[in-house]
Amino acid sequence: ALLNKQEPSGGGAKRSTQQASLGGKKTTGGSTLSQTEMDALRGAIQKNWQIIPGMVDASEVRVQVSIRLDRDGSIIGQPEVTATGGTDGTRRAMAGGALRAVKRSEPFTNLPPDKYDAWSEVVINFDPSDLL
Repeated sequence: ALLNKQEPSGGGAKRSTQQASLGGKKTTGGSTLSQTEMDALRGAIQKNWQIIPGMVDASEVRVQVSIRLDRDGSIIGQPEVTATGGTDGTRRAMAGGALRAVKRSEPFTNLPPDKYDAWSEVVINFDPSDLL
C-alpha cells in the first residue's frame, strides 16, 4: 500500500470485541512457598518418619501423601496415601509409617498465614532410599 500509494483494502486480522482474559478465578497473589519454608515443612515431617530396619526392598518403595490443610495448619479430612514399588507388605508398612509421620507433625504452625493459597493443599513425597 505504501509503494503504490493506494488506500489499504481492509484485509488482515479482525479485532476481537471480547474483553481480554485476566487469568483464573482463584488467585494466589503470586505467593509460593520459599525453599526455606518448604524445608521447614519437610523437616517437621521427616523427624517423625521412621523406617523399620532390615525391611526387605524398602529402598524401592515410594510413598506419596496428599493433604488439605486448614488455615491453622490442621489436616482437613483423611490424607490420601499412595505407595508404589516393593512388595505388598513393605508398601503397606511404609505407607502406614508415612501417614503416621504426617499426623504426628500436625498442626503445621510454621507455615506463613499470608501464603495460605500456596499450602492449603500439599503433596508430600517419601523416598526411603534417602534415609537408608
